[in-house]
Amino acid sequence: MIKKKKLLVIFVLLIAFFITGCTAPSTYTGSDEAKIESVIKQFFSALEYQNWSKAKSCCVYGSDAYETICEFENDVNYLETICGSVKINTYVNVDNISISGNYAYVICDASLSISACGVTENNSEYGYLELNKIGNSWKLF
Repeated sequence: MIKKKKLLVIFVLLIAFFITGCTAPSTYTGSDEAKIESVIKQFFSALEYQNWSKAKSCCVYGSDAYETICEFENDVNYLETICGSVKINTYVNVDNISISGNYAYVICDASLSISACGVTENNSEYGYLELNKIGNSWKLF
């Protein structure tokens, strides 16, 4: 039962990071839009392959997104010590990108599935991601 609660905590942390309630006018360039979609897909792929350094590199250092991934990494490592292995599957579809200056608000359809100790938890959400442009790169925050 503790294992299932731990998986639920992981999902809640990721969903808390994923869903926000901000909107802004759309004033982006096609190049920025492509970069934003690319970093989001890289982020979810890094989660699936448990490439924590890559996932964190897609985030603004010290942001809520970055800290959530640090916690998620610790939780997955903890589950691995108990269960032996943890399998993560992700899916993301970017529906809308709105950019205002150095900030982007992205509506996404995303799902995350975690399997550990013979238990699989699935979660799908339709919500917002927020990104910040730092130099020429977009990062989640």
